Amino acid sequence: MTGRTRFLNSIALGVLPFVFSLPTTASPALTMRDVFDALAYLLPLSAQYSADIDDEDRDLIDSHLHILQSASEDLVNHARGHERDFELHAKSFDLMVEHTAHAFKRGWPQHAHYSMLQLTEHCVSCHSRYPARSEDSFGQRLMARMKVDEIPAWPRARLYVATRQFDAALSDMEKNLMAPWTGAVDADLQGSLVDYLRISLSVYESLTRPREFLIEYRKRDLPYFLDNRIEHWLGALDRNEVLFTTGLDDLNLAQQLFEEATTSTLVPGSWLRAVEDFLAARIFRDYLRKHKDAAPAVQAKIYYQLAIITLRTAQPDPTVPEMEMQLVACIEAEPRGPYARRAFALLQEYGYVPDDHLADHDPSNPFIDMVALRQKVGLAR
Repeated sequence: MTGRTRFLNSIALGVLPFVFSLPTTASPALTMRDVFDALAYLLPLSAQYSADIDDEDRDLIDSHLHILQSASEDLVNHARGHERDFELHAKSFDLMVEHTAHAFKRGWPQHAHYSMLQLTEHCVSCHSRYPARSEDSFGQRLMARMKVDEIPAWPRARLYVATRQFDAALSDMEKNLMAPWTGAVDADLQGSLVDYLRISLSVYESLTRPREFLIEYRKRDLPYFLDNRIEHWLGALDRNEVLFTTGLDDLNLAQQLFEEATTSTLVPGSWLRAVEDFLAARIFRDYLRKHKDAAPAVQAKIYYQLAIITLRTAQPDPTVPEMEMQLVACIEAEPRGPYARRAFALLQEYGYVPDDHLADHDPSNPFIDMVALRQKVGLAR
């Protein structure tokens, strides 16, 4: 099961945090309420949407889509001046909102539902990037309006991530992973354990919780390859607890972790390197957030390495072009630098937006202009 299908049974998952990123206005609470109401209306509707609806229902859909589109534009405006990949993330969300509106207006039921689920992935991807300074009370109030118990365990955990309620999210993940009906091999194939690591290592100020859980998880009847991998993860966690007292601003340490991850396994796609990768990515992101005036060469290298980490730790068939955004940010930071052409090559080989392979560039794609990027890096046709 890929990231695209993981949410198909959850009609209320994950679109909420989008409203948390809206700019401050005269009445932000009313804006958040209106946006949530629009999304709460459209997402379940998309699961049972039919092109054969009456004019009154269509008017309601159009009004909710208008609210969503307006708020998405606000998100793009809010993102200006932040890290470049966050700006691109906002633009990607805005692009998906337009796809969703187009699907509803053209009467394409499956496309409308699929687009709403992609909005979910954008929210989870963005809100699992940053440390958990506190639980979000607004998210808790929104969750109280939903029939949370009716949502399956793993999608419910993703909803908690989307609303930045990380303790609840990890508790759901832990219960699901330890449940006797959850096979360890199936969970590994679905990337569930790596998802757990990604969240816990990205948002907490300590490695205690993931370490304790992995020790407990190892008591299950695991195949050797998985037990061996978890043993490697535990060793990496033990070696790097010091990060949270001395190392979160240390680019040299991040580089060391990245290189350790790169040399830890010869197997492509192996999750053996996940702990080192996620910790390195956390330091890289923190650095970019705190040093917006960093030298272009430094930014380009960081974005390139973040893209490599995303490429080798992401789920198969991801719905959010996170790697693509990082590679574009790398090129834009230093178009004629040593990483620009490498980044362009990776975009061509592995890039998709949203389902179009970037090697077959469609000039109508408003998100990533491959022709312009080719010119920036100095490549002839």
